[in-house]
Amino acid sequence: MKKLKFIDLFAGLGGFHIALRKEGHDCIYACEIDERLRDLYKKNFKLKKEYIWNDIRTIPKIHLDFMKKNADLICAGFPCQPFSKAGSQNGFDHKIAGDMFQYLFSIIKYVRPEYIFLENVPNLFFHNSKKTYRKMKMNLEQIGYTIKEKQLAPIDFCYPQTRQRLYIVGINKKKNKKHDSFEFPLRKINLKKDYNHKNIGKFLSKNPKNVEYVFKAKAEKIEMFQDLLNRLEKKYGRKIISNEFMSPLWLMEFDANYPINGTNTFNKNLKNFIGYKGSFGKRIKMKNGELINLPAYAKTKKKFPSWKINFINRNREYLKKYRRDFKNWIKDYKVDAMMPSYQKFEWNAHGENLNLKNKLISFRPSGIRVKRSNVAPTLISMTTTQTPIIGNGSSKLEKKYRFITFEEALRLQGFALSDLRFKEKYKSYFLPAVGNAVNVKVVHLIAKNLI
Repeated sequence: MKKLKFIDLFAGLGGFHIALRKEGHDCIYACEIDERLRDLYKKNFKLKKEYIWNDIRTIPKIHLDFMKKNADLICAGFPCQPFSKAGSQNGFDHKIAGDMFQYLFSIIKYVRPEYIFLENVPNLFFHNSKKTYRKMKMNLEQIGYTIKEKQLAPIDFCYPQTRQRLYIVGINKKKNKKHDSFEFPLRKINLKKDYNHKNIGKFLSKNPKNVEYVFKAKAEKIEMFQDLLNRLEKKYGRKIISNEFMSPLWLMEFDANYPINGTNTFNKNLKNFIGYKGSFGKRIKMKNGELINLPAYAKTKKKFPSWKINFINRNREYLKKYRRDFKNWIKDYKVDAMMPSYQKFEWNAHGENLNLKNKLISFRPSGIRVKRSNVAPTLISMTTTQTPIIGNGSSKLEKKYRFITFEEALRLQGFALSDLRFKEKYKSYFLPAVGNAVNVKVVHLIAKNLI
């Protein structure tokens, strides 16, 4: 097999580096703007210090000449914030990271390596009605590359994480006669056949160190929804509730009947809502020019799309079906007075038992999300509040739930703990580093097909 010399741009923890090293390829240059991660990179990988640069925008020409002479491959997990659904989706207009692809493209254009290997969020493909990605792909094709792309996740290869990403591979037509022969690895997973509830256990520590427990206030919210599930299960049975539970559940639609069809009702005119009820059946009022008791997602001048109309109707029907049960529970916990993110609940473990301590839980702006314990949710790089949570086996509320640890997150991203020898002092930098990392497992499989 041909051994390549590669460049690792937006290097982060070095996921590309580790995956390519497993195939015997050598890194000759890296770039990472974060000082702490750059320092970690220098310690973990044998590379001349002058060839670990800080800012892609200021790489010296002498270094570019070095790359042009020696590099066979450029890999880059370039910033995703401009294209992510979780962000502003400003694309190339993003104030901080919007121009990063342009700098990356200028380096590729100057160096013209035989291969390029890029990674980003899936929404890059669809951003701005697919115009953004089409422009990127066209630019790369115009300088001589055959470009192929595919969305893949670790779960596709029997690895318990749902982190789907867009992978982009380019092969230089002049340097490789077989530039059109590359194929991405085939998905192997059959979720129902290949997984049982114990799979993720391989990646969790039996006696974890430096455990961070969920704050009591949030643990109380988990217990609040556990009580709801217990009440429903006791009355209607586990099978019915687990299989039929509405997800995502928008509790604001309890007893709500404000109009969701039509083109002229979605504005701040109170007249359009006279006689209608908003969140939790409360009367819609006007205060300081704002409509009160109308869900935030309903305060729009645009017509609701058909999917949202259907979704709200399904929520209303479900809440009406179990109205007495929900009414008592909402009253007991004063759910109607809570912040909106605690009024939404995603049950993604249909068919399983209703015990939340055996599930993976995460607090997100879109609500409290519960997933099966066989597959970890995508690791988020924004805040610690969105780190996956698991039961801790304690009867004390303060220690009943914990966040997954730094080491567990590394394993779920495909890293072996031995891959990063110097990492102890960087544990506090857990989410930006591990959440932003490429998945070593997936990158390694693609790299094997590339050469």
